[in-house]
Amino acid sequence: MHSLTSDVGQKTSDFIMLKHYLTIALRNFRKHKTYSFINLFGLAIGIACCLLILTYIHDEWTYDRFHPNAETIFRVVSLTREKSGEVRPSSQTQPPLGPALQQDIPEVKTVVRFWRWANVVRYEDKLTTERVHFADPALLTVFSFPFIEGDPARALADPNSVVITQQTAARYFGDDDPLGKRLSIRLGETDHDFIVSGVVQDMPENSSLKFNFLISFDKVAMVRGQQYATNWGNFAITTFVQLQDKAQAVAVNAKFPQFVKKYLGEEIKNFWGGNEQAIQFQLQAFTDIHLNPQIGGGALERVSDPKNSYILAGIAFFVLLIACINFMNLAIARSSSRLKEIGVRQVTGAQRSQLLRQFWGEAFLMSTLALLLGLVLAELFMPFFSELAGKKLALNYHAGWTTLAGLLSLTWLTGLIAGSYPALMLSRLKPVEVLHGKLKVGGSGILTKSLVVIQFALSVFLIISMMIKKTSALF
Repeated sequence: MHSLTSDVGQKTSDFIMLKHYLTIALRNFRKHKTYSFINLFGLAIGIACCLLILTYIHDEWTYDRFHPNAETIFRVVSLTREKSGEVRPSSQTQPPLGPALQQDIPEVKTVVRFWRWANVVRYEDKLTTERVHFADPALLTVFSFPFIEGDPARALADPNSVVITQQTAARYFGDDDPLGKRLSIRLGETDHDFIVSGVVQDMPENSSLKFNFLISFDKVAMVRGQQYATNWGNFAITTFVQLQDKAQAVAVNAKFPQFVKKYLGEEIKNFWGGNEQAIQFQLQAFTDIHLNPQIGGGALERVSDPKNSYILAGIAFFVLLIACINFMNLAIARSSSRLKEIGVRQVTGAQRSQLLRQFWGEAFLMSTLALLLGLVLAELFMPFFSELAGKKLALNYHAGWTTLAGLLSLTWLTGLIAGSYPALMLSRLKPVEVLHGKLKVGGSGILTKSLVVIQFALSVFLIISMMIKKTSALF
């Protein structure tokens, strides 16, 4: 019973002490409004900039990973050797390649051919030019495009069917049910009627594979002739394969030379002088497509250079580091103004441990408030940043919890370091020396000068880097 009463008493005492520290911290914030605003807002801006950049990087590096089968999907890349010996990779392959791979290579589970064609689409009196895509029906089961209406297994079973996206359905049909509606699409010189057989959710922004209108690839052969589907000399379409296991990609690549010899032997003999190395194939992981600028996207969305992400990550780090240094400099600079407060508290019986908790508590409180304000600023500037980046971005608090946890840890680390000088240095001073004004601390020390030099050096480095980037872009 005595132990229980003691525990309750201790917790009550701790709560009162915590409330006391918070009251002192808030009083100091109100007393030094300018200092508090500059320190809080400066760190918040650094956190906001870091969040915006990390959101962009996260979007870039998670391209196409929302597909459950993404790890087992590969794109077939054609490798053409020039006379100079240079090998040119391309995402363009031949129409008969897919069926031949399905037939000859057991590791290949499913094949999907994908092709894009600019076409005129008409519905009633509405006439527009759209990008229409053609694909094997398996595309809707290999890739994950959730259906709002229709059956993915049968949506493209009929060559005269068309699958559209949710946004496309709204543009053409408004609130009407799109299923069964008739669209006229011009293929070549002739208009063809298609029945809407399915509506899929709009694709995520970080998707390499997008479409508004999707028609069965069989329709291409019907319009262009059967010779189109069997022409090994026509490098025009994108070919995907789904393997039984992603580790089988090595085995498939090893089989390509024999495969090429079988199906392209005559082509190599007639057009490449019999050089068997003139044309080869290779599998490229689907999740690697977006960040591989050496291979064009073909029918897919625009690719990106991973160097941009590395550069932006460095900028985010330096911006946040400059903000943290500024936070620490201001904390150190204000330390000398609190000497009398420290002396009075020591005379009235305050222990060093209590002073340590107070100073660190104030620093943690300030850094946590800066993090919250940084999140608000990031949300406010996100539309402008999205327009600048050329893509729709948003802070995903669920998917990006690791980023937020990292920022919280970094922010608290900043508070720990920023509060270390007043906490460790000022709390050990003797009350008599403090009250008689014999001490002077603050912004004249080696630590402060070093931090200022580092801060300005990083700022100059970022400015020069941006000027070099701008100049190189002009030429």
